[in-house]
Amino acid sequence: MATATFSVTNALTGELLLSDRVLSCATFRQALLDELGDRPSRSINLLLNGAPLSHDLAPNEGEVLKLTASKGLVLVEDERQALIQRLEAADESRALGIFENFSDVAKDDDSVVRIAVQKNTYCLLHASEACRNDKELIMEAVRAGNPERLKVLLLHAGPAPLNDKAIVLEVVRKRPECFQDIGEALRKDKEFVLEAVLEQPALLKWADKTLRNDKEFIREAVKAAAPHQLDLLLELAGKATRKDKAIIMEVIRKRPECLQHADKSLFRDKEIMLAAVRQRPESLQYASKALCDDKEIMLEAVRQRPESLQYAGKALCDDKEIVLEAVRKRPECLGYAGKALRNDKEILLEAVRQRPECVKYASEALREDAEIVALTRNQP
Repeated sequence: MATATFSVTNALTGELLLSDRVLSCATFRQALLDELGDRPSRSINLLLNGAPLSHDLAPNEGEVLKLTASKGLVLVEDERQALIQRLEAADESRALGIFENFSDVAKDDDSVVRIAVQKNTYCLLHASEACRNDKELIMEAVRAGNPERLKVLLLHAGPAPLNDKAIVLEVVRKRPECFQDIGEALRKDKEFVLEAVLEQPALLKWADKTLRNDKEFIREAVKAAAPHQLDLLLELAGKATRKDKAIIMEVIRKRPECLQHADKSLFRDKEIMLAAVRQRPESLQYASKALCDDKEIMLEAVRQRPESLQYAGKALCDDKEIVLEAVRKRPECLGYAGKALRNDKEILLEAVRQRPECVKYASEALREDAEIVALTRNQP
């Protein structure tokens, strides 16, 4: 590829703008214009020996060219203000039609475009590429814009704003479903997704699948999340993370009700279930059959919530220590006891002293016991 060396100075001031740029002889013109910031509202004219640079100019290999640059057509302040006044006087629908017919120079003017987009978000579709990539302009539009139009902004802004964390986060704060339209890079960005998810847990469903199954990421999210956010967060997390013992233990510590979203394999884990039952005895309903026969777990549950006896296996329904613990706190729990313990006089007396009608759970012979009869005599 043939190359030449270029230097550019300001035609008016003589200031050196570019020095010793080695560029392709075929594409040097556009490369220089891009580097000098050429755009419709701030166009650049390249000059060679004081004359406009010919489009047919083809430098020779190794040639050194010294060019000058001057400003081309620009929007003067009076013209700018006149255009802005037209936009401000128009209603939303008319503003779009007015802006659409503006010159390319006006559509590239930051001040004009800013007012146009504030009047009607769809004006962004007709703005210059430079304005669609202007992060400050797009952020202003997002903050001032109608939430219903934010998807338009996100879809028609340039790649620079679309991948700007602050802009995208502001968009999803106002319209969460726009998260699904953001760039793949941001949906994979742990730091950004964590910040977004902690504001709106529902956004996790649009995060990249690798993050939803990333145990470290979900563990960090669980630790940072408020308790009321954990249900949705765990529901949307990948299956692998719902099997992670450390994650579920942290969930139980903050909001034991969320145990229902854990993988069922953890319902067989004694440490998990014991922690859950200590926090919320109702968690026993999720325990495996084997753990419902675990005396340590059942005692912990019954001490806090006597009705937990209903989940006990047959062996524990016949365990006097457990049944007596439940009956002392709630005599009606005698109904969950095994047949032998429903006919245990000590247990029946404990129940009947508090609630005489519990005698209905006893055998006919025990109902005729003198002590039992004495406790129930005044009952209808």
